[in-house]
Amino acid sequence: SRTQTVGDRAVSEWGVTPLFGQLPDPSVVAQELRSAVSGQLDLAAVLAKRESGPTVSAAPPVVSVADGSSDRFTVIEVRAHDGAGLLYRLATALTQAGCDIVAARVATLGSEALDVFYVVDRATSLPLDPAAAAQVVASVGLALTAD
Repeated sequence: SRTQTVGDRAVSEWGVTPLFGQLPDPSVVAQELRSAVSGQLDLAAVLAKRESGPTVSAAPPVVSVADGSSDRFTVIEVRAHDGAGLLYRLATALTQAGCDIVAARVATLGSEALDVFYVVDRATSLPLDPAAAAQVVASVGLALTAD
């Protein structure tokens, strides 16, 4: 996938290949996306319902700052077990921590995700200072481990 910020929105381009069966009906997907964007669909509730199924044992998530990776952005790296709503939870945690996501690189390797976010402080549009970056790492980590 490829994600970039356009105005005040994140735009993702995805390539999808089903392992079994067929792709979902594009009109149904489009309607669900419109409902999510308009706020008519409670994404948190939908994801909670999906996550209430059987749990899978996985390594604990690791959230870190990739120091020295960029002069223009703070680079937050997340390694976690992939699951329903992972990107939603990550983006929500980052924005609630006061970050603007400028770009993201999302990769899924088997059942594990490696997601890298290029963020700036929403108030200043500058990279986060070390103390703020540490708080963001803690907030994102908490969002991944909270039930």
